[in-house]
Amino acid sequence: MGNCYGSKYWNLGYGTEALKVFIEYMLNKVQVDIVIAYHTESNAASGCIMGKAGMKKDEVLSNYSVNKETGYREAQVFYSIER
Repeated sequence: MGNCYGSKYWNLGYGTEALKVFIEYMLNKVQVDIVIAYHTESNAASGCIMGKAGMKKDEVLSNYSVNKETGYREAQVFYSIER
């Protein structure tokens, strides 16, 4: 799942609500054992959404990807939730 919406909709709980529904669907309907998500270190707001949706922070991988805007290597922060 990915999300992208205009800044006027930030901090209104839409991202958290959507992620909660997605997690519930994946765990209960699709019956996967674990849902894993990640965000770039520079996008801490996505980490807040993951935490509010009940996911736990698992791992930070340094220099994992290249930021397209800056060209610098950036860490990825991984979260998960299990059934």
